[in-house]
Amino acid sequence: MDVDIEKVLSQVGCSANKLDEKKEQTSKKIEYVTSYVAEWIRVGCMSSKLNTLNFVDGMSNAGIYRDGDLGTATLVYALFLDAAEAYPDMSFNLIFNEIDSLRVEIFKAICHDLFVSRYDKKEISNIKLYYSNNDINAFIEKLPNHDELLNRYGGLTLFFIDPYDARTVNGLLLRNYLDNRYCELFFNWFSSDHIRNPNDDAIKSCFSGIDIPAGYDAADYIAQYLSGSKKMYFSFPFRNRNNTELYQIIFITPNKKGLEKVKEALWNTFSGKEYHRNERTNYHQMSVFDLGEGQEIQKGSYGSTIQDLIIEEFIPRDYTYEEIELFVLRRSMLGANDVIKFVIKPLISQGVLMKNNRNGKRNYKKDSFRFVKVVGNG
Repeated sequence: MDVDIEKVLSQVGCSANKLDEKKEQTSKKIEYVTSYVAEWIRVGCMSSKLNTLNFVDGMSNAGIYRDGDLGTATLVYALFLDAAEAYPDMSFNLIFNEIDSLRVEIFKAICHDLFVSRYDKKEISNIKLYYSNNDINAFIEKLPNHDELLNRYGGLTLFFIDPYDARTVNGLLLRNYLDNRYCELFFNWFSSDHIRNPNDDAIKSCFSGIDIPAGYDAADYIAQYLSGSKKMYFSFPFRNRNNTELYQIIFITPNKKGLEKVKEALWNTFSGKEYHRNERTNYHQMSVFDLGEGQEIQKGSYGSTIQDLIIEEFIPRDYTYEEIELFVLRRSMLGANDVIKFVIKPLISQGVLMKNNRNGKRNYKKDSFRFVKVVGNG
């Protein structure tokens, strides 16, 4: 959706220097998150149990970049505008926070233009815009005061927090908030800051002095810390042209359905790649496979890797289908529809899993499976 950036800046009375330049990985990050949000909106609007969707951007910036492309939260507002008329019984709330007051005004002007371009002078009462002008940690600290809006019965909240470095967000505040509320989170953690200086006290202090052992996946540690005891998580890395990791987008959810849908967003955005890396040139090498065939090969490779992890980490006992599925969703790029074909059936063929056939030979999802430690698998 186009916005007249010169008109917006003129209304607010500032120059384009107030806006950030957008890097290539930023575009893919936005595409990934908004791909998930589009499906989140669809599922939420179709649910008989929900009546409110809340999107909260804790560090929203100006909502637009110098090239005129919209940011994540303003694109979500555009998605809300499309849904509000189609689902008049649903309420849609966009809450954004930005410490720079001038950028707050730019954001509000963009949302106004988006609303007018969609509805002109029409009154739409089921979509609302709220804003805050605070430091991110002050914003998080005040969030419990807004439980009537964000934590009401029938509501679902998705947070997006995208800081500039790993030293900004108080992870303990964020974890405590998430731990007591039914909500999801996309969090951009700058793992590169930790990689460059693993003993950085400023980073550690953001996460209760957490000490990440050498050789361990730092993003996994941070994701475990933020998710607490009640939520599931998955993280996806972004790298530069030299293949050095820049940051990881950590996704936290209280519901396995969230993991299923975030995998769909990943495959839609990155075509099954394990991470996003900036291209060295603008030219893309053509694949020798068609899209479907290439994805089958990728999934087969991911299946082999997660099979090895199961062999390494499972102990001899019965596992439900749901337990195996959650392990696959959490630890691989595979989605919910890939578990039987690329994980369970191959492990049965290898003699590693035994299907108990409690609901017949063909029913996998309502069955349990005995993991067997055999010679050669540890």
